[in-house]
Amino acid sequence: TVKLPDGSLVVLNPEFNKDILVYNIRIDDQHQSVTINATIPNEGSYFSGNKSSYSNLLTINSGEKKSQFITVTAEDGITQKIYQLNIQRANNNADLDYIVIDGTTHHLANFTNKILTLPNVPFSKKEFEIDIIKKDELAITSSNLSNGKWILNQSGNLEFEFTITAQDGVTKNDHKIKVLREIPRINADLLDLTITLSNGTTVNLTPIFNKNTLTYNLRIDDTYEYVDISASLENVGSYFTGNQTTFNQRVTLNSGDKKTQIIIVTAEDGVTVKQYQINIQRANNIATFDHVNIDGVSYSESDFTIGVLNLGSISFNKKIYEISILKSDEKSILTTTNLVNGEWVLTNSGDLEFIFTITAQDGLTKNTYKIKVNRAVPRTNANLSDLTVKLPDGSLVVLNPEFNKDILVYNIRIDDFNEYVDISASLTNEGSTFVGNKNQFTKQVNLSSGQKKTETITVTAEDGISQKSYQVNIHRANNITSFEHVTVDGNVYNYSEFTNKVLILPEIIFS
Repeated sequence: TVKLPDGSLVVLNPEFNKDILVYNIRIDDQHQSVTINATIPNEGSYFSGNKSSYSNLLTINSGEKKSQFITVTAEDGITQKIYQLNIQRANNNADLDYIVIDGTTHHLANFTNKILTLPNVPFSKKEFEIDIIKKDELAITSSNLSNGKWILNQSGNLEFEFTITAQDGVTKNDHKIKVLREIPRINADLLDLTITLSNGTTVNLTPIFNKNTLTYNLRIDDTYEYVDISASLENVGSYFTGNQTTFNQRVTLNSGDKKTQIIIVTAEDGVTVKQYQINIQRANNIATFDHVNIDGVSYSESDFTIGVLNLGSISFNKKIYEISILKSDEKSILTTTNLVNGEWVLTNSGDLEFIFTITAQDGLTKNTYKIKVNRAVPRTNANLSDLTVKLPDGSLVVLNPEFNKDILVYNIRIDDFNEYVDISASLTNEGSTFVGNKNQFTKQVNLSSGQKKTETITVTAEDGISQKSYQVNIHRANNITSFEHVTVDGNVYNYSEFTNKVLILPEIIFS
């Protein structure tokens, strides 16, 4: 017999039979010892030490196995039997108390035939955190948990098995957890894509966001230094670069900068990838002007009709327009077809155009404007409107012949006491010019006594080809042909005594 410290009997395995020599017993871990008693039926036989009875208190450590041998010698002193008693101090409790999966407690009652079936999970579910609580802390749990986690490495019906082995090393309970992990989705779409300016305003992309559109363009005014880009995923299982489930990025741009932001989405299957591209430009799209100044007159954009300002008709002698253009945005670019040093030089007649284009800072937005004018055909009139010659005292000299625009040669005589004359002339047509491109002619002509000089005045018509040359022949000399008196044989006769330049003397004799 084997008794526990409380006096209760321990069941032998197998049940005692004098002919069975080996027995196994297990005692719970709470018992530190057993008392073994044995008796012999034959008075002549004996135990070791020639004893007629056997009693032994055997102390066993927790989890320890000990073998106790009882030797019985027959009366003949030769025949022996050795009974072996294998004793183990160990619990045989291999029961599960409960299991905690991702924070949820499941008791043994939730298992069916030691199987716990969990609800289906998406492929994005990568792992379960599992904590197995045994009823006997001295029992041993074996499983393929990795740091307390069941790693899901494929799709379909998955099983997690764990075994609780009692302290005795013999008693075991196997349990299973089953779950259906869905097939990985190939959805790599964005759910939304939001752009926020530095002042907190949300702006639209071009084109408007659509999960199937991969390339977008965005222009922000030059006043904004950055944009914040945020995006979220349509499928819970997909992810951004770095295995992130959200995307937030600030893009800083210098004035006029162009930058490209790439957003990469990987689907749940880890293979399917979508790459969204956002092209961002920090630049104004203002391609207008504040005003155009033409020969001192200011014109606003409202003065233009469908981008055209018509100045009407002008004479051919209008050679240039002074033009300055003030853009609405100083960062836009102004280009012109024929503006040189701020001047539009008119080189032809007929319908003329001055064209200027304003290109916005973004390089894309453009507006083209025209200034139109009809410049008359150049006139061939090279006539003078008047021609005057004045003496030093300011008095006019009479031309010979009298001035006529069609008469080209004139003669004048001035008295000898006049040392010079002032000649001036004016043009009939304001478009014609004198030599040196002048529109007035004035000249002082100096003459010595008795000298003759010829002054030529050349007029070029508006067409630049037709010419007329007027000639003034000048002679400095007195024209006095009278006399003071004539003395004939001592008789004095004055000029006034002549009639029609004839003086009749008194009759005289032939001698």
